[in-house]
Amino acid sequence: MFLLDTNIVSETSKPQPNDNVVKWLQAHRNDCALSAITIAEMRHGIERLPEGKRKTTLEKQFDFLVEDYAEHFYEFDGAAAYEWGRYVAELEAEYGADWWKRFDLRDTQIAAIAREYGLIVATRNVDHFPFCQTKNPFV
Repeated sequence: MFLLDTNIVSETSKPQPNDNVVKWLQAHRNDCALSAITIAEMRHGIERLPEGKRKTTLEKQFDFLVEDYAEHFYEFDGAAAYEWGRYVAELEAEYGADWWKRFDLRDTQIAAIAREYGLIVATRNVDHFPFCQTKNPFV
């Protein structure tokens, strides 16, 4: 099962999305899941937009997305929080005490969810997810 990073989900809302990503998502539709972190990031992106047609369109797509993935949804729950502590300790051991300057908190949370539940992170930024299984559907 693949846990979709926000950059994969947001690719589909672009006026001209990457064909490789679209085809990959179609081929793996039943093998993909979303995290609460991605939902939060997507909602934040929509909220930042000015009122208008683009925002309205993205809100409708977002609502459909959330509904469509309702059966394949992962929270940042207690088990993921426990794994996050382990994951961040690995980052710190590898990259030093200032690991947080290199890795976004949200990506570390997505990584922890993926590791806790045995998921592969589908992302175009594989270097943001060391110590995780990843897949880049852009290639």
